[in-house]
Amino acid sequence: ISLSILVISLIVLYNSFSTSIFVLTTTQNLWKAISYSQNELLKYERATTLPNEQLIQGEFEIDHPMNGFYWVKNIQDTNPFPKIKVRQVNYKLLWDEGKKQYSYDADIYIKPK
Repeated sequence: ISLSILVISLIVLYNSFSTSIFVLTTTQNLWKAISYSQNELLKYERATTLPNEQLIQGEFEIDHPMNGFYWVKNIQDTNPFPKIKVRQVNYKLLWDEGKKQYSYDADIYIKPK
């Protein structure tokens, strides 16, 4: 009886530990995506000349800290009000964890140059 209680306790402990590892990994990847995309968007806000707008998607190289992530960038000019023109920059990061794909996207609105 004590052996079966021990086995059940170890199984529960193992499941709890593996779930915690998965949640930790997912949270770390989300924080990486948030901070990287915010830094990329700040480049547009602070730029005196616009960064390359020809590149609209890609993936990171093997030695890059964001290896395993894919990015998509969408830039469009919009007129939210008459005679007011703004440029919307959307930056989206995607990554795979197991069989699921996760994504994070953020927008910034800037004055068109």
